[in-house]
Amino acid sequence: MIMNDYAKYINIANQIKQKIISNFYINGQLPSEKQLCIEYDVSRRTVQRSIKKLADDGFVHTVAGKGTFVHLRSTNKYEISLNINDILINGYDIAKIYSTKIQKPNINQVYNLQVAPNERVFCNQWIIMRDERIVAYDVKTLPYFQGIPIDESDLSYKTLREMLGSKFSQFELKEEVSVTCIIANEELRCLMEIEENDQPFLVCIDVKIYDSDMMPLAWNELYIKAEECEFNGELINYDE
Repeated sequence: MIMNDYAKYINIANQIKQKIISNFYINGQLPSEKQLCIEYDVSRRTVQRSIKKLADDGFVHTVAGKGTFVHLRSTNKYEISLNINDILINGYDIAKIYSTKIQKPNINQVYNLQVAPNERVFCNQWIIMRDERIVAYDVKTLPYFQGIPIDESDLSYKTLREMLGSKFSQFELKEEVSVTCIIANEELRCLMEIEENDQPFLVCIDVKIYDSDMMPLAWNELYIKAEECEFNGELINYDE
C-alpha cells in the first residue's frame, strides 16, 4: 500500500520527534532539508511539511539561512545539593561531637549496612548548633574492619565521601539517598532538645554509600528541624 502525502510527512515528523526525545541530535540541529530528503526518500515539500509540524508542536524552530534547531527541552530533573551548609536556612555555628564509639550494631544498622549482629560498627554522632540552639543531629555509621583503621581525621565533622576518601577511590563509590519528613520520637526529642510546645517535625536525609559491587560502606542519618531546612535546586540540563 502506497503511503499518501499526509501519512508520509506525519510519519517522518514522528520519527524525527523520537530522535529529538532520545537526544539523537547531539549538536541541537537537524540535518539539512536536502539530507532529510535523502534519508527518508521523499520530496523537499514533504520534509518541509514535517518540519512545520514539528515546529507547531514546539520541538524545533527554523532560523532563515542557518537551519532548523531542536528546542531546548526540559528533562524535568533537578540537581539539589544535600550539603548541610546548603540545606540549613541560616547555616550553623558549630558541630559538636555527641558520641563516638565502636559497638555491636543495632537492628537498623544490621539491615542497612548488611553486617552480622556479632560484628562491630563505628558510629559517630554529632549535634549541629546555631546561636546555641540545636538545629540538626547527624549520625554516621561504618562497618568496622580491623584492616582499615579509624584515624584522627575520622573524628572531625565531614561528609561520608570525605570519610571514605582516604580508604576508597571516589570513582568506585555509589550513593543512594532518600528524604522524608518524620515526627520526632522521644529519643530524638531529647537529643535535639525539642520542647513540648515546639514543632515535632524533622526532615530526615538518609544516605547510603556502596562500593562497585553494591556492598554498603557507610550510612548517614541526618535529622534537621523542619523550620531550619530548605532545599534549592537547579534544573538539569536541557536536551542540547
